[in-house]
Amino acid sequence: VADAYNNIGINSNTISNYTMALQAFEKALKLADSKEVRFKALLGMGSTYTYRGKSGKALSYNLEALKIAEEINDPENIALSLANIGIIYFDLENLE
Repeated sequence: VADAYNNIGINSNTISNYTMALQAFEKALKLADSKEVRFKALLGMGSTYTYRGKSGKALSYNLEALKIAEEINDPENIALSLANIGIIYFDLENLE
């Protein structure tokens, strides 16, 4: 069920319905039964806040997702999280 909510969130982001996306990702977080599912929801929330121009919240969710990816030793999702974090810092003109 949590995976389904994550998919609803992803699809809602695709059609720019960010309110629905955040609601779906929040439900996914509440129902997550694994760190992998929790990671997806956090990453999705980070993306949603990036699209909405809320860099602070986007960064927070992406850092939390990164922590989970590191805990489960998932190199692909570590890289994905770091890429998202890099984009946020670039948008903030914080290149260091």
